[in-house]
Amino acid sequence: MPVEKRDFLGLLKESDGILDSAEDVIVLLDMRKTKVSKEIKKDFIVVMKKAIATVDTLERAMDLIEVIHLLKVIDRMGCIADHAENAADMIRVMIAKS
Repeated sequence: MPVEKRDFLGLLKESDGILDSAEDVIVLLDMRKTKVSKEIKKDFIVVMKKAIATVDTLERAMDLIEVIHLLKVIDRMGCIADHAENAADMIRVMIAKS
């Protein structure tokens, strides 16, 4: 499954944004002791769990993308070998003609 470079770079940018935002949240929580009121505590936990689930899903997707990327690299390496073989055959023909 080929992936457009633009799409892959966009995914990397968004993934980096996730990490940056998570770091910002940690800094904000560490900067000031934050108390979550009883009224919003359940909603806060729901949002937090959904964020964690989203990151987990992204990690699994990234693993899949890494596998796809590796397969593409292997395919291209095969192309290099094919072209090298073709070039060697052409050299043999040129030598034979001379």
